[in-house]
Amino acid sequence: MEAPYSNSPEDAKADATGAAAPHGGRLLAVARERGVRPQDVLDFSNNTDVLAEPVSERLLAGADTDYRHYPEAEAPLLTAALARHEGVESSHILPTHGAAEAILVTLAGLRPRRVLLVGPIFSEYERTARALSIPVEIHPLDPDEDFALSKTALEAIRNRMAETGADAVVLCSPNNPTGQVYERLPELAASLRHAILLVDQAYRDLAQDEEDRPAPVASYTELAAAAGEGVAVCCIGSLTKTCACPGLRLGYVVGDEDLVRTIAALKPPWSVTALAQHAGALFLEHAAEYADSRRRMPALRGELAAALAALPGVARVLPSKTNFLCVRLADGLRAGDVARALEEKLILVRDCDDITGMAPGFLRIQVRTERDNERLVDALGDVLRPRA
Repeated sequence: MEAPYSNSPEDAKADATGAAAPHGGRLLAVARERGVRPQDVLDFSNNTDVLAEPVSERLLAGADTDYRHYPEAEAPLLTAALARHEGVESSHILPTHGAAEAILVTLAGLRPRRVLLVGPIFSEYERTARALSIPVEIHPLDPDEDFALSKTALEAIRNRMAETGADAVVLCSPNNPTGQVYERLPELAASLRHAILLVDQAYRDLAQDEEDRPAPVASYTELAAAAGEGVAVCCIGSLTKTCACPGLRLGYVVGDEDLVRTIAALKPPWSVTALAQHAGALFLEHAAEYADSRRRMPALRGELAAALAALPGVARVLPSKTNFLCVRLADGLRAGDVARALEEKLILVRDCDDITGMAPGFLRIQVRTERDNERLVDALGDVLRPRA
């Protein structure tokens, strides 16, 4: 049976082959296509932390990386820095060329019989699983409950795994694109038996409540400690969003030693460049500075959420703990149409219709500076305003 909210709605941007999953962050391509300068395009489809940009720019200004030699394939300095960051031994860490490579080598190495994707979720999981000929089941959470991971939802996930024979379940927390934190993940881990629990935590370090306190995102060590008998816990992390460096490609996998050894055997050598290794270790040394830089984010997020909620055509702004918001449009409005109208104004947002497990009619919008946010609200208000 076709799963509801698959990533192939009528107006999906994916081509018929499914060879590539659509993503946000297309600023350079849009600028080239429209014949404008990149700085003329305002990109709200990119989920990096804009408040971190000055920190990374300053730290990288003096970067001295020797490009004449191959980087160390094992990335020992970055591995050690990530291990300290995660509170584990280095043998539990595998640095990767972004989270996309982490997804590929993890699914290829673990080779589940059937994987259950709890949606909405980053579409690379579905695309990669299908490319590896791993059968996929999609379990969408309820949009009328803001896609919450409730007790009822947990029971439904366990039942769906039993019904389909899935031996792996994948979730994203903090969630992309909703911005929610799934506080019941340890409960899910404890209830599983002889299965794989794969959790995407790319936005973990950006999760803040309204008072600038860290949101309760369960770490790998907490999930592994809670896991039921025979459960393999694996988490995928990223420095891309936290440190505003998508061009560097900095991801990693956290798991037990056997799991990491298995997937490391599939990773191409030298995939983490010398610059990425140096930058990642440097960024982690300055983690406190990055944390200080985003203290304004909860206030910016709250102000933008309130302004968006007041616009005609916006049915709801979902509660978020991250640096982006998920906006539900009123019935009759198509997310793709709204996104294209904003692009005409050189403003990019993420049309969520092609995200795995996502209900139609949602936009994902990055939280940027006050000035940028005001420009977005004005433009979106103009797009949504009823015409006479």
